[in-house]
Parts: sequence; C-alpha cells; structure tokens
Amino acid sequence: LPTHFYQAIDKPTQTISATDLHQLGLANFWGWLAYSIYDDVMDQETNPKLITIANFAHREFILNYAQTMLGDSQFIQHLTQLMTQIDSAELKEITDCRGVVKKHLLTLPARLPDYTLLTQIADKSIGHALGPLAILYRLGYSRYDAPVQFLLEFMYHYLTARQLNDDIHDWEDDLKNGHLSPVVTQLIKTYFATSLTQSQLKINPTTIAQFRKLFWYEVLPQTINDIQQQLQLAKTAIEQGSIITKPQFFINLLQKLDITATKTLNEQQQAIEFIQTYEENGR
Repeated sequence: LPTHFYQAIDKPTQTISATDLHQLGLANFWGWLAYSIYDDVMDQETNPKLITIANFAHREFILNYAQTMLGDSQFIQHLTQLMTQIDSAELKEITDCRGVVKKHLLTLPARLPDYTLLTQIADKSIGHALGPLAILYRLGYSRYDAPVQFLLEFMYHYLTARQLNDDIHDWEDDLKNGHLSPVVTQLIKTYFATSLTQSQLKINPTTIAQFRKLFWYEVLPQTINDIQQQLQLAKTAIEQGSIITKPQFFINLLQKLDITATKTLNEQQQAIEFIQTYEENGR
C-alpha cells in the first residue's frame, strides 16, 4: 500500500527511497498480522497460542516505523494516537458489542451497540493508513494539512465499507457467537420490533430462518446502501485530495467492493423467490 500510494501522488522535490518504501510495506504487513491474530483470538476463532506470533509481529510493526521515521516526533505522536484508537475500539468491541451464548441461548447486553456513527467500525483497522501517512509526513505535511485529512477520510470510509461487506457475509456465525456487528444488531432490532422485547434470544433453526428472511427482505438492502454511500464518500475524498494525481489503484479498490456489493444485492431476488417457494410448499 505505501508503494501504491507513493506512485499515485505528485512527485515532490524530496523523494523517498525504495528501501524506506519497503520498510513501510513491511510495517504494514506486520501490523495487519498482529491485529488480525489479536482480533481472531478475542473472537475465539483461532488458537490463543498464536498470541506469541502476534506479539512478535506487533514488535516488528513498531520497530519498522520507529526506524524508518526516526526523529519525526509529529508522526510518532500521530501513530501513537491512532494505535490508542485501535486498542480502544478492540476494548469497546469486547465490552459493548458482545452477547453471551450458552446452550444456544443468546443473552443480550443491557443496551445494544449504537452504530449511528458508522465509521467507528473502521477504528480497529485504521492502522492500515499509517504507511501512506508516514509518506506524507516525510514529504513535509503535518497532521491538519489537507492531504493528511483527505487520506484519513478515504481510509475511514473505505475500511467501513469493507467491514460492512464482511459483516453481511458473516452475520449467521456472528449471531451464533454473540458478536453484535452492525448487521446483527440491526437484525435483532428488526426482529424485536415485531416481537416482545426480551433480553434473551434462542438460537435455533426456527430463529435462524426468521432472521434469514429479515436479512434478505430488510437488512441487506439497507446495508448495501450504506456500503455504497461509504464508497462514494471514499471516492470523493480521493478526488478532493489534490496531491493524488493517479488515483486508479484506489478507485480499483472501491470498484471491487462495489461489484461485490452489487452481486450480493442481485442474489437477494433469488433468495426471496426461494423463501416464497418454500413457504408456499410448506402451506
């Protein structure tokens, strides 16, 4: 990503060496590896023993940025702030966005997560922006300069769309595991809108069938709309970031997600037809 970003921007008088771009790419890799493992362990989706690998990757992630950006206190301060956001987002997800599942019974928290500010779901992966940010700092930009702000805006909207895309494909597993993603939370709210509000929910074939119907009829179209809005906002940020003169790599990222979202929406009609046929045969 750092190399693609550097190739996309105006080439200033001050250049960045291939070695530094390589180191920033490594930092990005180590960061993704570390936080992916941490996230999977917290979701109980992988062996906790992998924490040792995550700790090693996290150390390399920090060392690569520290060595490449040595002496740039403003960047290090910004990196620290973004890492605090990541850790806070992970903590919030564990404490506020989890239900307890025992014997196929989901006990909901006293208050469901509030996803009014949708881009908050990108906080835990915003570290992906650090490589391009390091390049901007190296080229003399500071935290509140327009290129830095537009880059962060792009990344937040892109990562939000990406996370929502994952959520619409993972909602059944998330529901069974008590992970209250935006999609699962909306499904629960929609379900209880026509039922007695309860603090517990039975996770059985009947409930899953009801949730599938709600997903295809109501929640999926709204989520696809949210994804497309986030992609459009990301595209606008790239277009307004005047330093980016060759945006095709980033436009391609957005187009891939848009194609996936459109394909999923096209599957909606097939799913609805199947549900209707099933119900008719059942009667």
